[in-house]
Amino acid sequence: MISFALLLALSADPSIVYTKSFPGSTPPYVEVNLERDGAVIYKEKEDDDQPVKFSLKQEEVDAIFALADKLEHFKNPLESGLPVARMGEKTFRWVNASEKYEQKYNYSTSEDVKSLQDWFEKITETEMHLFNLEHIGRAVFVRDYGAHLWFFVSARCAGEYESESG
Repeated sequence: MISFALLLALSADPSIVYTKSFPGSTPPYVEVNLERDGAVIYKEKEDDDQPVKFSLKQEEVDAIFALADKLEHFKNPLESGLPVARMGEKTFRWVNASEKYEQKYNYSTSEDVKSLQDWFEKITETEMHLFNLEHIGRAVFVRDYGAHLWFFVSARCAGEYESESG
């Protein structure tokens, strides 16, 4: 008789994990975990206690997984070995039940690796822009001697303004 844990492991969908560590850049660390069903977990710290969760469209997921298939699920080295500037350590990891492969690289000459990395960089950029739109500022209405003013307060100042105005 097959155990429940074994059945669960065999039925698990694959996932691709992309990480990039580049101290001094913004963000200095990023991790994107993409499940085959399109579910994404985005982190900007290894121990991020508030990861962002969202979903990609199925056609985007299919394109990303097709590239991973072409790269044989990262069984082979991705690093070019060329003497180029350090552009951050990037890692692609394939996880599918007991099948796990991982490759780290700085720079690759493979067009498939570049395309796959572009997908994950676009996800990172999109999440950074979304975060900025949600957290940098918000509208505040002020009435002063009959004049009505609208202005934006940065998220850092908004908390101070609210605590002073009670």
